[in-house]
Amino acid sequence: MRAANPPAHAKRQIAGKIHQKKWRSKKKKSAWCGAPESALLIISKIKEIIGEKPAVVTGDFNVDDQSEAYKTITTDEFVLKDAYKISENHKGVSYTFHNYGRYPEDRRSKIDFIFVTPQIRVIETGIPKEEPGAFLSDHNPHYAVLEF
Repeated sequence: MRAANPPAHAKRQIAGKIHQKKWRSKKKKSAWCGAPESALLIISKIKEIIGEKPAVVTGDFNVDDQSEAYKTITTDEFVLKDAYKISENHKGVSYTFHNYGRYPEDRRSKIDFIFVTPQIRVIETGIPKEEPGAFLSDHNPHYAVLEF
């Protein structure tokens, strides 16, 4: 079975997901490195693929909002905004990583992000709280309601 051709007024969408891999520095055994360079590569690829059109980038970045990678993504001249931070309404918890419930709540962090270009309005974001004993992942889902 073949999909029908989209109508002429339909807009092309490209979807992708990021999973920023961690690796340890030989100099700093406790530090994770490479993320700022990866952030610049992500920005470069988005510019190459979509130019100035609206874009949404999602993924497990394995860094929090204090990291150099996050700061690079949100302060580069090609600005990507954190949907969670600019949301008009947020539901749920403030963390995405819980390590299958093994981390106490005060050690859980938000390392998954939804970034949007400035042309996109973020109406709502949410991170549903995990159900103890029924973990499907070591991360909670993160969603956003967007207006293009």
